[in-house]
Amino acid sequence: MASVKSNRINIKKPVYCLLTADTTSGTTYGEVKPFGEPMQVQITPQMSTGVLYGGGRKQEDIGKIKGYAVAFDVNKLFSEVKAEIMGHMDLSRSNAYS
Repeated sequence: MASVKSNRINIKKPVYCLLTADTTSGTTYGEVKPFGEPMQVQITPQMSTGVLYGGGRKQEDIGKIKGYAVAFDVNKLFSEVKAEIMGHMDLSRSNAYS
């Protein structure tokens, strides 16, 4: 069940970097690069709700956040950035982004 309330956040100069290694000894990221011209980030919490009964009657209403839906809008996303994020091959260098 999605929450009816979502929050919009204005941002400046978003960046990204690729995850290159994630082991028990630590996490390693690649070079930090500019993402694109930002418009907004919209965050909507995903809720689980229910009723707790006890002693033959309703005791309380409970709710728990089970995750978030995040939408990141950019004005222009260059194809090179999209290809790198999606892990597509760079044909000019004939090797895969990773």
